[in-house]
Amino acid sequence: MATKEEKIEDVGTIKGIGKHRRVEVTRLFPFAIQDVWEAITEPENVAQWFGELTIDQTEGGRIKLGFGKTEVTGSIKTFMPPHVFPYTWEQGGESTSLVQVDLIETAADETLLTIVQSALDADVATDVGAGWHSMMDRLAQVLHTRAFAPQDGKRWEYLSAAYQALG
Repeated sequence: MATKEEKIEDVGTIKGIGKHRRVEVTRLFPFAIQDVWEAITEPENVAQWFGELTIDQTEGGRIKLGFGKTEVTGSIKTFMPPHVFPYTWEQGGESTSLVQVDLIETAADETLLTIVQSALDADVATDVGAGWHSMMDRLAQVLHTRAFAPQDGKRWEYLSAAYQALG
């Protein structure tokens, strides 16, 4: 069976063989690495673009994300500010997957953020790709405006269809 690899707007990829997939979304932000790190690890900041976050910022610590009625829990594998933050993604009804968050400072006020979610069930990979892509859009908006970024329904529909085409 062939490996699938496609790109959406040079940001997302979905790769996989058989029933498992790996989603990767990358974005270059015109902000210092510490600003991006705080936006993705501090609960009050995460609430502005992603969801409700409870986090024990240590290796082996627990993480909990709330999205309305949906809850995700996990265990932090490594916590190395402001560069690396992998954790398990445990959501009812799905196999446990791994989220790897990497930040690379490419210039004084420029950070490359890569989020990889691997060991995904194939039937959820397209939604995960569209989800991370959409969250990166919202994160960019929050970093630029310092204000809450609501979900854009039309953008979500576009991304969902685009990632479904990769499926």
